[in-house]
Amino acid sequence: MLVVQQIKNFGKIDFSGQELVSRLSTILLVFFMIASIAVGQVFQDISLVFYTYLAGSVITVFLVTFPLPMYNKNPVTWLSKKDEKK
Repeated sequence: MLVVQQIKNFGKIDFSGQELVSRLSTILLVFFMIASIAVGQVFQDISLVFYTYLAGSVITVFLVTFPLPMYNKNPVTWLSKKDEKK
């Protein structure tokens, strides 16, 4: 049961962490797109454009896929359940 609880808690990020992931992935993908086009222009090689963008995409996936601690700095505290007695 302990392993199941660890796996369940592993993937938790808060709402501001989700916003950060969205913003970070967009910024990184645009940056690597511009960088790959610049590398392709400098070396005049279209395959370098694809490889540079592929490397940037892999870096982006590793940065935004895993639930890093920086994505859970503002955890949500939920209200407790009300007991309804009739």
